[in-house]
Amino acid sequence: MKKVKAIIVTLTSIRLRQALVDTVDVIMRKIAFVIMNQNKIIITSGNTFFDIDTWACAVAYKELLEKTGKTAEVFLPGVANVSVSPMVKVLGWNYLTECPPETTEFVIVDISNPKNFAVGVEVEKVKEIFDHHPGWEKFWQDKLGEASHIETIGACATLIWEAYVRAGKEKEISSLSASLLSLAIVSNTLDFNLPITSFRDREAFDQLSKFHQLPEGWKEKYYQEQEDEIFRDLPTAFLNDVKIEEVPVLDEPLLIGQLELRDPRRLLSEKRDDLEKIAASFGHKYWMINLPSLIEKKSYWLASNQTVQKVLSEKLTVTFGNGLAMTNELMLRKIFLGKLLE
Repeated sequence: MKKVKAIIVTLTSIRLRQALVDTVDVIMRKIAFVIMNQNKIIITSGNTFFDIDTWACAVAYKELLEKTGKTAEVFLPGVANVSVSPMVKVLGWNYLTECPPETTEFVIVDISNPKNFAVGVEVEKVKEIFDHHPGWEKFWQDKLGEASHIETIGACATLIWEAYVRAGKEKEISSLSASLLSLAIVSNTLDFNLPITSFRDREAFDQLSKFHQLPEGWKEKYYQEQEDEIFRDLPTAFLNDVKIEEVPVLDEPLLIGQLELRDPRRLLSEKRDDLEKIAASFGHKYWMINLPSLIEKKSYWLASNQTVQKVLSEKLTVTFGNGLAMTNELMLRKIFLGKLLE
């Protein structure tokens, strides 16, 4: 009996020691995880969706940080819209969808309005920001000084390339980052046809062409893939490129949908009713849809509400007929939204 008791005591003691070891091991792993994330810079953007410009900037800037001896991760909680086409994803596709706990430093790309930041981002932990959308320049300049890079040019990707140049790392850029930045510049300038396209966008694109490995005819393939996806799943394509904005002259927010095609006339001819039903299904009193046409170098606008038509006509000098208007030049949301917010 005494031997049995001794064996039981010994086994119990072993189990307790093992349990203690296991507990310590778990604690140490958690501490190591926290320390690792405290030293890691998280690159992120908006919360609901991201486009090719966001993706390119995040991937390329992560690479640049790592080339300067820092550790970084890309965190994007939203879904990729159609501008992140299959030819983009095949280049490389790896990122976090949840914000690492205990993150102490964020870099923001392609957005600057804090209310639209990814969930988990704390404004006080933002250490650097890159954006090409106007409106928050003073706020971030006051907060970050030289670490704030907000300029009205064609693509945020241009700002990231210029960061490589400033760091003297332009010749070290990978073909992946060079390819993504090139795609983003073409996409965000609508192949250099947007009025806000800067000589800096063209210069960045020309310099990046020395380092990317995109195949012949890549521009045509890129836009064709987007069109195929839009026709394959119009509701999802629309949902993943919608913004809701407070416009001073409207008593309720304005929903703005946008689909970028080389030629949207087929979409208008075959899917206009579907487009308008999808926009109305969001339940907003005011909505509009922007359909830029690269071939015609103008944009088509859909808006059924007469108040919206009146505001757009007065602010942007367009004429509506049967809920449809055509602009005199190519327009993206980032361009005409600034005029609506004045």
